[in-house]
Amino acid sequence: MKLIDLLKEVLGDNGARKMLEAKGGQEVYIPSPENLAEGHWLAETLGRDQALKVCGRFQKERLSLPLGPLGGRRRDLHRRVIDMSLEGESVNRIVQATGLHSRTVRRLRTRYLG
Repeated sequence: MKLIDLLKEVLGDNGARKMLEAKGGQEVYIPSPENLAEGHWLAETLGRDQALKVCGRFQKERLSLPLGPLGGRRRDLHRRVIDMSLEGESVNRIVQATGLHSRTVRRLRTRYLG
């Protein structure tokens, strides 16, 4: 089963959408339910009850959250990844700014910057 389907199973469509809007394309660590701190992005994004459901299902896992299609923005996004990388920005910061997946950012960095 795909991760998006598992998220929908645990959270419903709306909860899964909220999670992907917040961290889509990034690799995230899911704590165990007892280690879900107040203020954690999951609790802030989904509410504590929904966040605990995610923690219960995926505890202590690193998830690579999916993204939607890029459309026609590909060349501009690649250029932005290169520029931000040269400015010293982190992979997660580039993901937030571009909407690309973290694996794509790393692949582009390797391809264009070595």
